Amino acid sequence: MVRGKSNTSEERFVFPIYEMRLHPKDVSKGDEIYKYNGKEWLPNTRGWGMAFINRSTTMVYYVNLPYHINIKWSWVTTHWSQNVAAHPKQNAWHYTLKDGEDSFGDGWLRELHPNTRAGKLGMDKLCSMNGCANGTGPEFHPQNRWIKKGFLRNKETKKIVSVPKEFICMYGCKATLDAVLDH
Repeated sequence: MVRGKSNTSEERFVFPIYEMRLHPKDVSKGDEIYKYNGKEWLPNTRGWGMAFINRSTTMVYYVNLPYHINIKWSWVTTHWSQNVAAHPKQNAWHYTLKDGEDSFGDGWLRELHPNTRAGKLGMDKLCSMNGCANGTGPEFHPQNRWIKKGFLRNKETKKIVSVPKEFICMYGCKATLDAVLDH
């Protein structure tokens, strides 16, 4: 997790710290909503937060980060058996890697990242309130509804996360999203 002393979250962690907004489909009038601001859970349905709880639906909304240090986006194609002409082996395009990388890389201390911790804290809190919890939220998939709506951003820079214009496969080829999805 820690790479040494630094002033930015991206340098301290493998991935930056993100914040999200609730998707309109996840809130109904009268729902009991709590937002995690990085320190505490507050009643709130608006604005940006690291995680949200909807007690009325037993759902926790949090940012789900990749499990390996070099994976930038996953499930570029939505089914494991799709054949993608742009892929050098005509396989499904499951992952795109960070620039200059040619493997998934090692795992990392994902459970210590503030976004992962916010999701776990939400699950724990909602379980203590309701006896159960389910979770979902922004994931680094091009089809993710939060990302499509612009509801995920870097907490520090406030830059909205968007789907990359080019995808890099672990076999070294590059393709646009349209080429990857054209199957």
